[in-house]
Parts: sequence; C-alpha cells; structure tokens
Amino acid sequence: MTTATTVSPTLREPQLLGQTVVVIGGSAGTGLETARRARAEGASVVLTGCNPDPLERAARAGGPGASVRLPAF
Repeated sequence: MTTATTVSPTLREPQLLGQTVVVIGGSAGTGLETARRARAEGASVVLTGCNPDPLERAARAGGPGASVRLPAF
C-alpha cells in the first residue's frame, strides 16, 4: 500500500510590493532578468540604459502598466 502526498502551493505576498527598483543596464542580460523578477515580486521598476531602442522594447515587454520615459540627449 502506498500513500501519495499532495503538496499544495503556498500563496505568499510579493516580497517587493510597493517598492521601486532602479535597474541600471535593464535592457538586456542580467539587468533585464532582474527587472522581470522585481516586477513579478510586485515592484515598480525603473530601467536605465545607454541605447533607447532596446530600453524601450524591454520596458514595453514589462506587461500591463509598463511605461517608457526616455531622456532627451
């Protein structure tokens, strides 16, 4: 006789809820993944980078509520 154990996922509150995270180099690589994770944890995310095109694409990929503000050079 075997007994199956069912593990139910524990719901938890996002760890960064209500926080603002600034990610330097947030348009690609580790910076982009950090931004994604912070957003998934409930943070508002500010992305910075040198090249406006990939930065804008990264910000738009942030999902609903994402906004893009690029500095004038």
